[in-house]
Amino acid sequence: MFVGDHPENDVEAAQRVGMIGIWKQDAQFNNRIANFIVDDLVKLPRLVKNIHSI
Repeated sequence: MFVGDHPENDVEAAQRVGMIGIWKQDAQFNNRIANFIVDDLVKLPRLVKNIHSI
């Protein structure tokens, strides 16, 4: 699992090596390929907990 704010350098790169790509949404980019999207890092712990319970 990798969290980043750049769609290609962070999210796509993580996915290419088999990781879950979580995008920290940023107005500068438009990303539709992330496995998950958060708009605030404070939401990340809950997301990670939900992912692990799947």
